Amino acid sequence: MKIVGYSRQGHQSDWVGKFVQGLKKHGIQPEHRAVGEWVKSDIAVVWGERNRKHAESIARKVLVLERGYFQDRFTLTSIGWDGLNGRADFCNADSPPDRWLKHGVPVSDWKEGGRYVLILGQVPGDMSHRHADINQFYADSISRLSDSGLSVVFRPHPLGSVKPQGCLVDADSTLEQSLSGAAYCVTFNSNSGVDAVLAGVPTITMDKGAMAWDVTGHNYAEPPRPDREQWLNNLAYCQWDEAEIESGEAWQHLKKGLAS
Repeated sequence: MKIVGYSRQGHQSDWVGKFVQGLKKHGIQPEHRAVGEWVKSDIAVVWGERNRKHAESIARKVLVLERGYFQDRFTLTSIGWDGLNGRADFCNADSPPDRWLKHGVPVSDWKEGGRYVLILGQVPGDMSHRHADINQFYADSISRLSDSGLSVVFRPHPLGSVKPQGCLVDADSTLEQSLSGAAYCVTFNSNSGVDAVLAGVPTITMDKGAMAWDVTGHNYAEPPRPDREQWLNNLAYCQWDEAEIESGEAWQHLKKGLAS
């Protein structure tokens, strides 16, 4: 089985390099190449969706590394097969609670009440919403939510400057501050939806790429407040720390995906 890791300089090289080291702990001798030096292989290991799109033409399967979903997203890295976020296979269905007990964060009870509906903006041009017109999604959401009986507040992503018409815009508050007054949240597939659910704010997600999809609503009615225990357990099996990747623990779990 031929496995090749691809990365650019910086954090990509660091994380892919650690994964390569973890493969060696299993007796595998992978190559580590620069992005663009594509060669045929059984498995390609890459950082991000853009690199996956290149790698899928020269590898049977692709492992995609990206930022994590809870805790410090810069010290925990998600790893899944053949897709980004909710479109990846993390081999995590019906996961046990051990990793959530190890890495989990405080989870607030579902809240009741709130002053407004909060629309969570996304990074302009991000690959997670490349298949949609995200600005049209904002406009449609504002229009549909205007009859909710609550004010509609839009929170731009810190890396974006979109300020849609027909609603209030909160570009100055922290995410925690914005969530504190929200009755519920709406997002296309932003990872802020994970933050909202962890904070106990009922949430609507409108794309299956959302990591909070399983515990959120998918229309503009007030969203549900489901049990989150299994979702949390599964989520913890989506991301790994440096030691777990370099030791080969992450590969021990992910190699289950070779059968699919």
